[in-house]
Amino acid sequence: MIVGSFFMFALVIILTTTVVSTLMRKQSRGASNGLLKKSLNIIRDDLLGKEQKLLSFGHQAASSQTAANVKYIHEAKVAQTADLSMLRSTYEEMAISVAQIGMAALVSSLSIYDNDGDLIAFFVNENDFIAFGYRSFVPHPTLRYIRLTPGQDIESGEWMSSESISEIKGQLKLQGQAPQKAVVWVDSDDRFVHLSALVPIFGVDYGTGKAQEMQVGLIVVVQQLDQLFLSKMSDLTGMPITLFGAEGSNLGGLETYTKLSVDLINQDLSSLDRQSYLFNEINLKSGGYFQGILPLVGSNSRVCAATALFSKANAEENVWQIIRLLAIAYLSCMLLIMPLVVIFSNSLTRPIHRIVEGLTNIARGEGDLTQRLEIKGNDEIARLARSFNDFIEKLQLMIQHIVRNAVDLNDSASDLSKLSDRMNQGACIMATKSTTVTEATDTMSANMTIASKSM
Repeated sequence: MIVGSFFMFALVIILTTTVVSTLMRKQSRGASNGLLKKSLNIIRDDLLGKEQKLLSFGHQAASSQTAANVKYIHEAKVAQTADLSMLRSTYEEMAISVAQIGMAALVSSLSIYDNDGDLIAFFVNENDFIAFGYRSFVPHPTLRYIRLTPGQDIESGEWMSSESISEIKGQLKLQGQAPQKAVVWVDSDDRFVHLSALVPIFGVDYGTGKAQEMQVGLIVVVQQLDQLFLSKMSDLTGMPITLFGAEGSNLGGLETYTKLSVDLINQDLSSLDRQSYLFNEINLKSGGYFQGILPLVGSNSRVCAATALFSKANAEENVWQIIRLLAIAYLSCMLLIMPLVVIFSNSLTRPIHRIVEGLTNIARGEGDLTQRLEIKGNDEIARLARSFNDFIEKLQLMIQHIVRNAVDLNDSASDLSKLSDRMNQGACIMATKSTTVTEATDTMSANMTIASKSM
C-alpha cells in the first residue's frame, strides 16, 4: 500500500509538473510579448517626444525675421544683384541664429531652404565638432562656414569659404517636394536612422499691393537616433534595442542581428502614434529571441524599424525556476506526508491483517474459535472486526451444537447396536428351537409311517 501510495504521488507530481510547465511556457510567451510591448511603448513615447521637440524647434526657427531674411535672399538670388555687404550680414545673422537654436536644441542638424529647394543656411552637430554657415548665390555659389570644437563659443569662430564641405554634401538640395504643413519624416542613411521635422516658413508678400501670407522657404530639423539613444532605450527597457534602416540593414544595436527578419512594406503601417506592433520569434548566433518590432513610418513613406529582443533562455530559465520551486515543494510535502502515510497505512492495515490471519486459521482448521479481534473506535475497520467477532461467535455456537448432537447420535447408535445384538441372540435361539421341532416332527412322521405299515 505504501509503495502504491508513493507511486500515485510520483505520478501526480509528474503530471502536475508537465501541465504546469506547459502552461508556464505559454504564459511565458505571453509575458514576453507583454514585456516587449512595454519596451516598445517606451521607445515610441520617446520618439513621439522627439518629434514634438523637433517640430517646436522648427517653428522657433521659422520666425517672421527668418521669413523676411529668406525672402530677401531668394529675391537677391533671382535678381543676381544686391548690396553684398547687407546680403552677407543677412546671411551671417541667419546662420548664427540657426546655430544658436541647433546648439540649444542638441539636434543633429538644422537647415533652411528657399522655395527652389536650395540650401541657404545650415547647422551640423557631429561628435567632435560643430559647423554652421550659409550658401550664397551672389555673385556666385559659395559656402561660408565656421567650425567649432566642443565647448567653443560661436563668437570665437572664424568664417571660412569653400565650394563644398563634406558635412553638408547631401543637404545642398532638398530631396522631394516641400510640404505645405509641418510634418515629420523618418529616414536613414548609411550610418543612422533619423527623424526629420519639416516646417514651412511663411512670410508676407506685398507683390499684389495687398499683404498676403505665402510660403517662402522650409526649415528641416534632423535628430539622429545614435548609440546614445540606443543605450538610453536599452537601459530603460532592460532589453537589447536595434535600429534598422529603410533597406533593412542594422544601423545600431545588436551586432549579430544584421538584417531585419520581417518585410515591413507588406505590413499594416500607420503613423507612429497609431502604429501597431509586430511580434515573432527569431534565432541568431547568440541564441533564440522573442522579438517585438515597431515600424517607423514617416510622411515620406520610408519605413525603418526599432526592435526589442527578449531572450528565450531567460524565459526558459523562469520556467525552470518555477519547476525547481515545485520540485522543492513536492519534496518537502513528500518528507512530511510519507511518515503520515506510513502511520496511517499501518493503522489501516493492522486490523485487516488480524482479520485475514483469523480467517486463515479457520480455513486451515487450526483456528481458535474462542479468539476475538480487538475492537478500537467506530470506523469501518472496527465495524468489520465487530462483524467478524459476531460471525466467529455464531460459528462457535453452531459447532458446539453440532458437537452435542454428534455425542447424542453416538449414544443412540450404541444403544441400537446393543439392541441389535440381543435381537440376533433371540433369533439364534428361535432357530435352534425350530430345528428341534423339525427333528421331532420328522421322528414323529417316521414313527407314524412305521406304525401304519405294522397295521
